[in-house]
Amino acid sequence: MLRDAAPFGTDRARFDHALFTAAAEFAPDLIVCAGFMRVLGAAALAPWLGRIINIHPSLLPKYPGLHTHRRALKAGDRQQGASVHFVSAEVDGGPLIAQVAIDIHTGDTAAQLAERLLPREHALLIASIGLLANGRIRYHKGAVLHEGKLLESPLQLGDDDAWRTAHGD
Repeated sequence: MLRDAAPFGTDRARFDHALFTAAAEFAPDLIVCAGFMRVLGAAALAPWLGRIINIHPSLLPKYPGLHTHRRALKAGDRQQGASVHFVSAEVDGGPLIAQVAIDIHTGDTAAQLAERLLPREHALLIASIGLLANGRIRYHKGAVLHEGKLLESPLQLGDDDAWRTAHGD
């Protein structure tokens, strides 16, 4: 299995090819990116669309990329969170599946916010994988279907780990 991107340097296409060749040996139904800090090229990703998800520590589309907690604090946001999305060739730009939010407290540092969010991120990722595994969520033509219907906005994971829609039901 491919464990290190360093030998590929800036040759993204060669890295992508090696990564997906290695992944194909296992014939996965789902690939979960967590802490994977590399953008995948559109050509290499195309055969895998809808089978790769990522978790990102922000309420996307806010703050794609790095330093999300610092950026939320600097902006004066009242909440920060995490998002699970299908992977696309854009940085944190694929269709959103689900999110979880926590309140930002007065005096929070980026490190404190990250520490408090992490357990909710873990719960979000596990719950999202469950939705995919039991067929309640699926990728369809660049969008997300939830129980066969177009998901208009990401599902929200509540404090009680129950799913809610944007309308609260």
